Amino acid sequence: MEDLIGHPNFQALKKRTWSDVQVRAAALVPSDLISVLNGYYSSLGILLTLVGFANMTSDSFDRSLRGLIQEPRPEVSVAATRNPYREQLEKLLDAQESAQLETSP
Repeated sequence: MEDLIGHPNFQALKKRTWSDVQVRAAALVPSDLISVLNGYYSSLGILLTLVGFANMTSDSFDRSLRGLIQEPRPEVSVAATRNPYREQLEKLLDAQESAQLETSP
């Protein structure tokens, strides 16, 4: 009897089978739920990418500090920059809330 688990093509076959199952399972999910989940996972992916940047901590802190200075003291000239870390976190939390509402019974 042939050892199928030890066969060199087993990993590729396993991946292909899993991919086929995922596609078929996704076809059963309602489109509005797919949309909500896509919003959540795309926001999560972007945030995880931002967090993976080498200077994320200092860059995020710098952007947050500039916003904090500019807010109460608009007369102080600070180079205002948007804070993609905060923006993506807020998008992720909004998407998470939507997903929880959509998936709760």
